[in-house]
Amino acid sequence: MRIIQGLIPCVPAILLSYVSSVRGLNVRGGNNLKLRGGGLHHIAIGASDFDRSLRFYTEGLGFRNVLTFPEETRTVAMLDTGDGTYIELFSDGRGEKPRGSLLHFAVRTDDCEAATEQARAAGGTITQDPTDAVLEGDPPVPVSYSFCEGPDGEQIELLQADVL
Repeated sequence: MRIIQGLIPCVPAILLSYVSSVRGLNVRGGNNLKLRGGGLHHIAIGASDFDRSLRFYTEGLGFRNVLTFPEETRTVAMLDTGDGTYIELFSDGRGEKPRGSLLHFAVRTDDCEAATEQARAAGGTITQDPTDAVLEGDPPVPVSYSFCEGPDGEQIELLQADVL
């Protein structure tokens, strides 16, 4: 486990040790006691054009392909979104956009507007421009978010939030 010290002076090194690198794969700790870990690990997406989707996520959005493997008649790629949360991309092979029950998935960003422009430049269709809002909670949480469609119509939220 690698501990990065001195980069963020206000965060104790022990907290930074939760994210470490083992053979290039991210290993994260969690604080969900019921699940003995927790946190979102991955979202699985069926791609009608695997190569196009792989380029969109890696070259366009900057996700890192950490593992590609065969599964029966399909190819699967595990794409690190940047913090150890993955997109599991499946080749569908039928050339048709798959249908499913996934409403959307959200990707963290520090700059919603820049991430939205990056998604647009990568070929994503922007379905909602960056919007500032306050999630009414205790305490209220200010956010900025936008939505785009990926290559197979998957809905991607680009979320900027300091607290969440």
